[in-house]
Amino acid sequence: MDEKELIHNLKKKDEKYLIKTIEQYSAYVCTIIRNVANNFISECDVEEIASEVFIKLWKNTKKLRKDGIKAYISAIARNLTIDYLRRKHREVPFEEIELTDSFNIEDEAVNHIEEEMLKTALNDLKPKHKELLLRFYFLYQSISQISKEMNISISSCKTELHRAKKELKSILVRKGYDYEK
Repeated sequence: MDEKELIHNLKKKDEKYLIKTIEQYSAYVCTIIRNVANNFISECDVEEIASEVFIKLWKNTKKLRKDGIKAYISAIARNLTIDYLRRKHREVPFEEIELTDSFNIEDEAVNHIEEEMLKTALNDLKPKHKELLLRFYFLYQSISQISKEMNISISSCKTELHRAKKELKSILVRKGYDYEK
């Protein structure tokens, strides 16, 4: 089915097209959820999060752009999975949390600063390089998956990923990030 037609009819709130979207993308969404969760959640949880993805899609059809539904639902899947993992982690009673010597507030602050710096640097990348890095490191897609989805050869994918890493490193160094080899 043509993606533009699918998006057009989803925006019209045609439930038939929501069902088609679920049929077409549910395996893809579940793969993203499993990859982001790194197998720390049950299959039942994967299905629950996937359902939430399509509910959120349905509620926010106005946000869909003509250029693609796949990126939009993958972002929803990734974010909902991360939220689920955070909620699951927060369910531990406060009394049961043990602070070990390895816990360091200063390290946590540094991690947060580095994360913000990385987000900024990613936005400065060429769009193709940004997409490659996000697919590989945030969506946990394999080189072969990325090459299929971006319609490039596996060797080109590897080469471009290497170039994207170099470009990212260059941007980070230029912005003052001090790295260790």
